[in-house]
Amino acid sequence: MRSHFTAAVLLACAAACPQNAPSDGEPHYRQRVALLERNDPAGAISELESAVRLAPRRCEARRALARAHAASNDLSAAIKDLRACITFEPGSADAHYELGLMLGASGELAPAIAEFRRAIALKPGFAQAHERLGVALRRSGDPGALREFQTAVRLAPNDPVAHYSLGIALKGAENLDGAIAAFREALRLKPDFEKARYALGQALRAQGQLAAASTQLKELAALQNFRRQLAESKRLILDGVELLEGQQLDAALERFQQAAEQTPMLPTAWHYIGAVWEKKGDNARALEFYRKALELKPDYAQTHLSVGVLYARQGEGARAVEELKAAVASDPDYAEAHYDLGLALAGEGRTEEATQAYSEAVALKPDYLDARVRLGMALAAKGELAAAAGTLRTAVTRKPDSSEGWNNLGLVLLESDDLSGARAALEKAVALKPAYAEARYNLGLVLMRSGDGARARSQFDEAFRLEPRLRNVQ
Repeated sequence: MRSHFTAAVLLACAAACPQNAPSDGEPHYRQRVALLERNDPAGAISELESAVRLAPRRCEARRALARAHAASNDLSAAIKDLRACITFEPGSADAHYELGLMLGASGELAPAIAEFRRAIALKPGFAQAHERLGVALRRSGDPGALREFQTAVRLAPNDPVAHYSLGIALKGAENLDGAIAAFREALRLKPDFEKARYALGQALRAQGQLAAASTQLKELAALQNFRRQLAESKRLILDGVELLEGQQLDAALERFQQAAEQTPMLPTAWHYIGAVWEKKGDNARALEFYRKALELKPDYAQTHLSVGVLYARQGEGARAVEELKAAVASDPDYAEAHYDLGLALAGEGRTEEATQAYSEAVALKPDYLDARVRLGMALAAKGELAAAAGTLRTAVTRKPDSSEGWNNLGLVLLESDDLSGARAALEKAVALKPAYAEARYNLGLVLMRSGDGARARSQFDEAFRLEPRLRNVQ
């Protein structure tokens, strides 16, 4: 029995999740680019609306939907979302705070002030709510704004925005010394804070410190120029990513090189130059540019993952594990990095650690089918058949059209001597994917053990026709 299962497991893994085919981490990066750079929330709105329909009382989903509506400049929809959220969770300080933001952005200052006050009442140390309350009060001409900014700075001394807002209030009260000190502190905390640098320059000029004011304004101009170059580099990178996805490697490389020339300190450009060379099959050159990206950003999780995957493909398992551990350390929420770390650890025979890595990937991304299948097979390899079957049942419940999931579930049930369950799972795998040779072979094993030799031979024959190498398994 054990020998049949071992051979079949190898077949299942080769079909469903090959060791030398780590996950593609690009979707992780592209998702962030889409949200942070393109700021296009249309797809997010559709997904979040579905989530809200499924769980109407889930305030977190409604808050996320409100943010997506706000990003689409639909403030009325955002306000409606947040009011619905508060109906279900009136004690959510964050929901009241976000409603205050939306109301303030739409010019409804009085209700915005009321919402900020409710947020503070629910969470007295809510520094951001004090700062935003101050802004709303200042816009309303209420001198109480200064007190709110002072409270915000006391509660969050490392928040540059709070210091900037305090500086604006002090300047309005003609306290230039206090305003200058506040602006300087904001810049100490955030040197590229353009509004704070401009405000500092204006305050210095108003105080008669013309040379110092000129220095600040020149630095502001340099910063703005850098931001323009950075924006152009990011546009080139986005264009390059699309070309890379379309396998237009030379055109993609040209875009990434232009971005690197425009902004040499931008690690993303060097990372993608490395990615192109890897696609071209020049691993040595790919590693050169990946290392350049890591020199600029040592905690660049995507690059650590790419280097780790490259080492894994070259058969350098120990180095792959080292890089993938760095990816996980740099971004603990990166499910793909945990999954690829699991693959690398499994390749090194470190089954217990691999199981933990797959578990982390599944915890972070419950619909991650490959990770859940790998976890199930790792548990089976350790002899934990009940846990393996449960994991794989969850996989096919979440994705019932996964022939690989059903195949692997059938293998575990076969090992558990649940012949009827194994047969049902493998028949499902074959029905979903008639040309799935490994599933037919495994179904043949079940039928043979069930005493149905004629049907077993039929499945074996079809499996061998589809994949002649399966004959060697016996």
